[in-house]
Amino acid sequence: MYWKKEMKRTNVVINEKLIKKAIQLTGAKSMREAIDIALRTLVDKESLYRSIMKLRGKLEWEGDVQEVKATN
Repeated sequence: MYWKKEMKRTNVVINEKLIKKAIQLTGAKSMREAIDIALRTLVDKESLYRSIMKLRGKLEWEGDVQEVKATN
């Protein structure tokens, strides 16, 4: 099967209430799918955060930060 190269079987102890909430929020059809969604989301967000942090101090800014904060 193609997924054997990408997937690994494991056993973990998971908070039952937390996994039920994750299934409910994501619409996952199984615990495996909910965990997969959660891991992919974590990796995507962390990758995005690291990419954004690499830009820190490299972009020009014109404007008043205090004014922007006041309008939000």
